[in-house]
Amino acid sequence: MGNDIEPEINTPKNNSNYISFETVQESLNLSNPKLFKKYLHDVFLDLSTQSQQKNIKYISRLIFYDYIKLPIFISDKLFNSFKNHIKDGLLEIEFISGFYELYMGNFEQTTKIIFNLLDFNKDSIIQKDDVKLFLAYLLIYDFNNNYENITNDEEVEKINQIQMEKMKKIDNLINKTFKKNNINLNEFIAILKETKSDVFLQILCFFYSKKPFSVKSIEYLKPKYINNKEYIESSKNYITKRKSCKNLIIPPAKEQDNSFINKIINKNVRLSLKNSDENSLIKKYDSMPIPRKKGHHRYGSCGEIGKDILNKYNNDYSQKNTKEYEKNQINFPMIKDIKEQNSNNDDILYENYIFKISENGKTTKFFLLLINNDIFYYKDKDKMELIGMHNLSSCYLQEYENKGEKMINNIIYYSFSLIFKSNSKLRRFYTPDILIYTSFITYIKKSIGIKNFNDFYEIKDKISSGKNSTVHIGIRKLNGEKVIIKTLKKNDEAKKSEELVHYEIDILKFCRHKNIVQLIDYYENIEEIIVVLRYIEGSTLGNYLKQKNFNFTEYQVANIIYQIALGVNYLHKFGIVHRDLKPDNIMVAEKNINSNEENIIIKIMDFGFSKIVSKQEKLIEGLGTLYYASPELIQNSPYNIEIDIWSIGVIIYYMFTGCYPFYGKEEDEIEEKILEENVEFKDGEWGNISDKVQDLISKCLEKNPEERITIEQFLMHPWFQNLEKKLSNNALYKANY
Repeated sequence: MGNDIEPEINTPKNNSNYISFETVQESLNLSNPKLFKKYLHDVFLDLSTQSQQKNIKYISRLIFYDYIKLPIFISDKLFNSFKNHIKDGLLEIEFISGFYELYMGNFEQTTKIIFNLLDFNKDSIIQKDDVKLFLAYLLIYDFNNNYENITNDEEVEKINQIQMEKMKKIDNLINKTFKKNNINLNEFIAILKETKSDVFLQILCFFYSKKPFSVKSIEYLKPKYINNKEYIESSKNYITKRKSCKNLIIPPAKEQDNSFINKIINKNVRLSLKNSDENSLIKKYDSMPIPRKKGHHRYGSCGEIGKDILNKYNNDYSQKNTKEYEKNQINFPMIKDIKEQNSNNDDILYENYIFKISENGKTTKFFLLLINNDIFYYKDKDKMELIGMHNLSSCYLQEYENKGEKMINNIIYYSFSLIFKSNSKLRRFYTPDILIYTSFITYIKKSIGIKNFNDFYEIKDKISSGKNSTVHIGIRKLNGEKVIIKTLKKNDEAKKSEELVHYEIDILKFCRHKNIVQLIDYYENIEEIIVVLRYIEGSTLGNYLKQKNFNFTEYQVANIIYQIALGVNYLHKFGIVHRDLKPDNIMVAEKNINSNEENIIIKIMDFGFSKIVSKQEKLIEGLGTLYYASPELIQNSPYNIEIDIWSIGVIIYYMFTGCYPFYGKEEDEIEEKILEENVEFKDGEWGNISDKVQDLISKCLEKNPEERITIEQFLMHPWFQNLEKKLSNNALYKANY
């Protein structure tokens, strides 16, 4: 990684290199605000469901996530930023005014939307730590997309080190930008105008470059309103208005190497601003960004907006340097999933005539155009009379046996259906031309990113099963390697589980740590979600402890616990709370065990209850396993990452004794002991175990979460220091201590 370069203090002499807020926004090529707003209304109306009690249209979280196609943590914050339109966890369709302002609002309007999504607690105040966490997910998620399928622990550690370096730079950036912790909206706007920070630009360009809509799709909506002068004139008025705005400027300045903005414009650059009356300066530096691999991926491409800017201001990109850099990079395959995002392609994918056939056999012919994630129905191929549209972001393709053949008036029609998740409606289409049928199938699959699980994996022995889920050993057909395949059946009962599984997938996509199980692949169709994980030769820690009859030295326990803590420390740095740490959710890689059992590898797994939270946020859902549950969970009190520390304390106690610190025959008895009793260390069980172990357990099982030991303090506890000499001989410990 290169060294940080301090932002310039003096006003640059070359004003021609400045870029304004309007210039970046205009790179979206959205020239007609009323048409854009109408497009948003039609799309979200198509994705909405109607309240049974009232004639009101709503968007669910999962449908919103499907449409926006961003990491769920970011999608969730954007969803919550429209707080005035959320009723019972559903988003009223009127929220589109805020969505519009994110992309076409003036500086103050757009800044307010960004402020709202950074306001995690919804108290009209943003915190430095919240901004840091949000920025980390923007930048590091983007970096991780280059290396999605890595199963080698050494490479995982290399990426982990780069993540940590990025976090340090983000931390420095936030501390330089915000001098105090609590910031209101007016202070936020003032800071953006007065400081030389990349915070605003990073977030702005992230949403602009990953826009979920196609500009051409908006243009193809025109025929529906071609006679409406209001929509025709709005484009002229908008352009005139924007040309008169000279003082709305991008505030950012300094940015670290290989940053998101560098990737957007495909060149390592920085943008700086002196105040709101000046423009931002693009300045070039020598080091090249990590190039994005070609192909489709879930979160879309990252280059459109910045490339437009670059073409206007800087057209000397060095292909030679890029090829040289790419030559030295590890080429890892991309994750492919059934709901994979097409890379924001604005080109028409396919168009042709197609039929709808009623129950009585009446055929209706219309012209279907497929562009990006939208389909448009026209009366004919001239595309001058628009009948309607659908967005494909939340739908599934249904193919039929024998290509859905149906004989009508001695003509064979081939058919397929689109099933829309928002309202469970099935729309069936027919064509008498096999080539047209094949083309539509091919390009719809391309648009919504359909991949057939059975083409890549073979399911073998069942490991376990639950009410709505099963776990199997599988085989990856490409190379014959073993994998773990988790399948969640979709039904009304599993609705909440479905959202948690999406969170689990996103967390595993993010995590790069050798003490955390590695995601390989994930798939989704109308009936199930499938998660493919790296296979670990070994057993759960729970089974391992029983196999060894709980007969361990302090060093052996310390080795295992320290690795668990390293994994938890990584999770907590990024605001990830596991919420179900226990021996059955921790794997021991037995193939690495030597005669002294010093090289075993621990892997934390099963992130089905995990969530991402900032330090100030609180969760309230009572999830987890009772014996490992903290008092705040038992009391249904708001909680944060401290619950994981409590669980680690229970695990240590259990490893030494084979018993739980708070045991009972009934749930009520267990809960009462967790809330009221202090942990006991009986001489018979603990006589040969050091006082430092007991001290660490007591600090983990502190009932007040605010007084409980943190994971950083845990790793520095004297128990580990006391064993440092022996642990230091263990290469795993030495590499992480």
